[in-house]
Amino acid sequence: MAELALLESKWGDTLKTEGGDIFKQIEEATKELEVLNLKKLELKKEKLENAKLAMSIESKQEAKTKLEQQVRQLKQQLQQRQQQQGDRQQEILLLQQGLEERKEQLQELQQEIQEAKSRKEELAGEFELKRQEFIEALTPLETAVSAKERDSSCLIGIRRDRGDRVGTMKREIACKALVNEAIQQHKDLEEYERKIAESHVAAKRRQLQQEVDELDVHLKSETGLSNKARRILELRRQFLLQQQAAAADKALEEARGAGENLFLSLEAQCILKHRASLNVFRYFDERIDDEADNPLLVAQFLRAHKTFEEKRLDTLLLMDRAAELARHRALGAEINKLFGDKKMSPEDIIQEERERIMALIQTTQERLQVAQRRRLRARKGLLSLRSKRTTTSSSSSSSSSSSSGSGAAATETDATGTPQIIIKRRLQAEKTLIVFYEERLKRLEETLGNLETVYGDKIAAAKQKWREAAKEYLTTEARWEAAGASEEALKAAGTAQETLKQIEDYVDEDEEEQQAELLLKETLDDPTVSDEELLQVPPVEPFDLFALLKQFADDDDGDDAGTKMLKKREDDRKREEEEERKKEEEKRKKEEEERKKKEEEERKKKEEEERKKKEEEERKKKKEEERKLKEKETAEAAAAAAADAAAADAAAASEQEEETDEEETDDDEEETDDDEEETDEEEETEEEGGEEKKQEGGDK
Repeated sequence: MAELALLESKWGDTLKTEGGDIFKQIEEATKELEVLNLKKLELKKEKLENAKLAMSIESKQEAKTKLEQQVRQLKQQLQQRQQQQGDRQQEILLLQQGLEERKEQLQELQQEIQEAKSRKEELAGEFELKRQEFIEALTPLETAVSAKERDSSCLIGIRRDRGDRVGTMKREIACKALVNEAIQQHKDLEEYERKIAESHVAAKRRQLQQEVDELDVHLKSETGLSNKARRILELRRQFLLQQQAAAADKALEEARGAGENLFLSLEAQCILKHRASLNVFRYFDERIDDEADNPLLVAQFLRAHKTFEEKRLDTLLLMDRAAELARHRALGAEINKLFGDKKMSPEDIIQEERERIMALIQTTQERLQVAQRRRLRARKGLLSLRSKRTTTSSSSSSSSSSSSGSGAAATETDATGTPQIIIKRRLQAEKTLIVFYEERLKRLEETLGNLETVYGDKIAAAKQKWREAAKEYLTTEARWEAAGASEEALKAAGTAQETLKQIEDYVDEDEEEQQAELLLKETLDDPTVSDEELLQVPPVEPFDLFALLKQFADDDDGDDAGTKMLKKREDDRKREEEEERKKEEEKRKKEEEERKKKEEEERKKKEEEERKKKEEEERKKKKEEERKLKEKETAEAAAAAAADAAAADAAAASEQEEETDEEETDDDEEETDDDEEETDEEEETEEEGGEEKKQEGGDK
């Protein structure tokens, strides 16, 4: 513009005269060009802004779409959890409702029990009143009958018959009342036992129910359980429910079997006492052959033998009862008969058992008769010795009696040549067997009378045990083993009978005994003389075996051989006692080890259960932590997605700004180039105008 002003000032008039108002036209064109450039820039700016706005809207729309999708996923997860929580709450409500119903049922049952008891008391009172009324009503009838009997002698038979009928009716009514009362007492006792058993197993049932609830939670949960794992859990749940249902019955069975177990332990104690008394008797039995004329030793021998026979009788009775109990509790033979090769019917099994008992009764009766004959022969032998001493001299009868009582006449023999001390020993032994056989006969007859009921229950128990074994095991051999019907189990069941036979030590009569009976045939038995008088056993007093041995040693008066023998026997006794003590110690150690093993097994079992519980709790905690971690990862992923979207938006915006700046720079450069081109054109135009003026001036 300054140049234009200089040109105008220098060439103004010439330009006006030659070209007119050219500068004004140039200025106007320049202004119009500037206006057009401004409009062009504004249009570019609007275009860039619209492009930026469009890009920002698209990125925001994409981010919004992603966030909406994440929100929908989170809403679905929240709805699923709310639904699961609602299902659990519904299950809890159902369980609570079931518990309330059970409580109501329990209250109703208790109320019914109270009503039944009150009704029972009312019925008992009514029955007593009616019985009194009936008796009161019968009294006038009896009086009338007795009056008519006095009035008319022709009706004596009729009146007696009527009186008998009335008495029979009274007895029948009284018996029925007693039977009903006994039945009711039995029912009350069973109900009381059931209540005690229920209260005893309540804690165990709660524990089982808790485990069942945990299994139900695992089975109903939507966690990825395989079919095999689910089947195992269902079987475990079924087993727990069976245990829970049968807990009271099992407790009752154990309680009812406790008496039998106590009886068996008592049997073991009696066996130990029998063995101890047998050892003492053997000690004196070994010495009596050499020192039969020693009155002190004979007295000790008789005492020891009497003690031994008493212990033997107790052991025989207990072992016989224990063997029968073991046979009653062992169901293997019945299972073998029912389901083995024979496949017998229950009636045939009962008939076979009846025949077995009848055969055992017959055998016992025969042995009882043999024992009674042997006892009679022993009594006759002792009575013959007594009469022999009496006939020898009346003056020496008292001394002979006293000497026999003290053991001085132990070497005397009867008509059969048997020494007196051996006869006394036989009499004592036969007394034991007679009592044993009589008690066995009573028990066998009682068993035979109740065979239909008792053995029928045993057959039913055998069937139930076989069904349980069939449920648990697939192979027949395993079922036999589980039910106790294998060959080994059947052989083991007969060991008690074998031990009983050894202690019984029965021997049949031989020819010598028959000859002895013929020799003693003329000797008569005196029932007025008791067995105790014939045995003449001194009263059983506690004695010190060491003092006895010492006394024998002192009586020898320095006899070295006798002293050595006594010392040897004392050493043998000490050695035997030491061996017995060692055996007892080993037995006690074994029992202690077995007890420790059982305690260790129980402890390991408890630790295993605790470990399983801990693993279950840890697994639950891990699942909860994984669930929380998944939620956290989901939230972090959503936040990261939002941050990525924001970063993408910022990057897009920065790229758009850079592009806009580059375009503006390019536009500025283009404008600068246009300005330079226009300036060059103007300079060229001015130079051409100057040259034309110079040419015109030269022409002039």
